[in-house]
Amino acid sequence: MLISGETRFSGEAAVGEVVRLYFVNTANTRIFNFALRGARMKLVGGDSGRYEQETFVDEVMLAPSERAVLDVRFDTTGEARLEHRTPDHIYDLGAFAVEGSSTAAAAASFEALRVDPQLTAEHRSIDGDVERPPDKVLAFVASMPLLYGDDVAPATSYACPMHPDVTSTEPGACPKCGMQLLPVHLEKVTPTSYACPMHPEVTSPEPGTCPKCGMKLLPVRSEEPSPASYVCPMHPEVTSSEPGTCPKCGMRLVPADTLPATEPKPSEDAVHHEHQEHEQNDGLEWEDLMPDINRASEPSNMRWMLIDRESGAENGAITWAFRVGDRVKIRLVNEMESDHPMHHPFHVHGAGRFLVLSRDGEPESNLVWKDTVLVPAGRTVDVLLDVSNPGLWMAHCEIDIPFVTLERIYVAFGLPRPAPDEFVREEDLPLVKFVPVLVGAGLSEGDVLRLARVWGDSARRVAQFQSHYLHHSIEEPFRQRGLRDNAAFEAALREVGVRSGRSGEGLLGWLFRRHSEVFETEHLFDHVETALEDAGVHRKEPRQVEGCVFADLSGYTRLTEESGDEEAARVSLKLAELVNDIASPHRGAVVKMLGDGVHFHFKDPHDAVMASLEIVDRVQPAGLPPAHIGVNAGPMIYDEGDYFGRTVNIAARIASQAGPAQVFVGEDVLPHITPSRFRLVEVGAFELKGIAKPLMLYEAIHDGDA
Repeated sequence: MLISGETRFSGEAAVGEVVRLYFVNTANTRIFNFALRGARMKLVGGDSGRYEQETFVDEVMLAPSERAVLDVRFDTTGEARLEHRTPDHIYDLGAFAVEGSSTAAAAASFEALRVDPQLTAEHRSIDGDVERPPDKVLAFVASMPLLYGDDVAPATSYACPMHPDVTSTEPGACPKCGMQLLPVHLEKVTPTSYACPMHPEVTSPEPGTCPKCGMKLLPVRSEEPSPASYVCPMHPEVTSSEPGTCPKCGMRLVPADTLPATEPKPSEDAVHHEHQEHEQNDGLEWEDLMPDINRASEPSNMRWMLIDRESGAENGAITWAFRVGDRVKIRLVNEMESDHPMHHPFHVHGAGRFLVLSRDGEPESNLVWKDTVLVPAGRTVDVLLDVSNPGLWMAHCEIDIPFVTLERIYVAFGLPRPAPDEFVREEDLPLVKFVPVLVGAGLSEGDVLRLARVWGDSARRVAQFQSHYLHHSIEEPFRQRGLRDNAAFEAALREVGVRSGRSGEGLLGWLFRRHSEVFETEHLFDHVETALEDAGVHRKEPRQVEGCVFADLSGYTRLTEESGDEEAARVSLKLAELVNDIASPHRGAVVKMLGDGVHFHFKDPHDAVMASLEIVDRVQPAGLPPAHIGVNAGPMIYDEGDYFGRTVNIAARIASQAGPAQVFVGEDVLPHITPSRFRLVEVGAFELKGIAKPLMLYEAIHDGDA
């Protein structure tokens, strides 16, 4: 579990205090059953709003992408433990330390169970929907050829599972979607008996399902050569030269050559508890019972299917069309006639929200607007989809991202636009899993794209410069030794690239962490000050007006014409080195370099003036042309690593009015500084481009200067 990036939660509360907790399950398939031992919980909200009736609960179960909002009251001192509870184990996730007492008004109202009048009225209006037949029926089915071994004759043709019209006489990939073509078998070897892989004592002369766990009975063949060894698919370290069952889990040992070769390794959960069998009959898979089979699963041997029972279409071939305002009753059936019956979370992405009408025919008693519902194995759930958002949307049984959104994110990162039939690269998977976390926290697509643009632009510039640096700085000494271009390149890779490994990535990560320390500490202190102010302990100081500076080099264009591009580039690099050295001691930062100019941001306008004077003093001794600088102060908008607004625009205009070796300061700076070590001399009122009225400008001069 992650809370503010930490894997083990530690919180504080007072006796009588009511804390609101927001839970979201961002796992791919694992369900969580949250509880807080030592505190009382009241369920008040779900995926998309309030519950019809608030209720006291002991625990709350969440499917992947499902959310819950709970009010928690702490009644006794000590520890309140946050737990994930399964039928066989309790996982400790962290704790609240409870001490002191609270007199907040929320404690008195905690006992009240509020009713939402809008959902109550909605409940009365859907009686007809509960009783009527569904508009659509969607079935969840799993097919696991991985379990069958080679019980079928060799394939004579192959077809795409997504595009059945795509066929081939040879194995390969679908030209439309890239999925591996699956065998089409015309002739099967008839088995003589069938057995359950989980309960080998359950046998049958006919195909069927296990009455204990619901898994499909697998063929048992008697007229075939005996395998040399057998292995448990759940515990690959358990092997035998004879058929039998696993002493750890009771599962039937299967021929070793039917399982992928994997290194025996106990699952992480095995450290905590004994193996849990399917016999609880709750339709939920609490633990990973088949880690080695899961690791070996890929599209050709493990197929998860959503099937439209009316048309027979599967997965991406399902093309339902609705209108905004439609209310569509969808029946979700998690089939037991499946190779691996297990729970499935069903999620509707963006098209609208839905109400759960009934579960296994029992009407839902407490409504909440949702976008995700858990469908246990062998169960049926009816939902009423309220279509409210036009577009091309996806419904799925795990967290996913619409292709159009993924496409925009890749472009924002500065990466090539992905094609609809393109596979996701393995190294891209963290991104695909990270985006639903942001969306689940309430971020809009625009917010996600802003983050992608900042990261993408910064990382692209680093990568682009690294390649440039390799050619011009690292390879060049080898060329100067007389090596030809290609030999110099290979020598640079051998002597520097191979020996440094992936140091570029490590350097980027290290530098990000160092910079983050500064900004995260500032952010944390801001929250602490707000909390102290809310508690009446300390009054938060009003936000200080900040400074904006634009500095330009005089005569840069003439220098470029007279001395050439190489000299102009040297000047720009020297300027960048100088201004970074000056900004930091004055609590400033370089926002961006502008060739012959610099845009700065300062926490304090006084620091902005002092830094500007130092720049003017140091540029010419450093062999650079004289600088002319404009300083302004006022509100600014920060976004995507840059500052915007009227204050910034005026600072740039002021800089254009200053002459060589001059620092001009706008009239808006004066109320926020007390000149120290410099004085301000009135220059006059100036008409600035794009500014409605003239502005009074002042020149900053060192004390003692004429």
